Amino acid sequence: MLCGTVLVGEESHIGAGAVVRNNLRVCSHTVVGAGGVVVRDITEPGTYVGVPVRRLP
Repeated sequence: MLCGTVLVGEESHIGAGAVVRNNLRVCSHTVVGAGGVVVRDITEPGTYVGVPVRRLP
């Protein structure tokens, strides 16, 4: 679910049931895992999972 105004970069994917809060950005080449909750801008490419999301090493 994308809440309000959300900017999602090129070649980024938001998993099923994931939530991105209002007025946030997800940078290019990023994956947000299913059920993840994004509460801050994502500025580094990578895979993010959890509540709230954290970048996998």
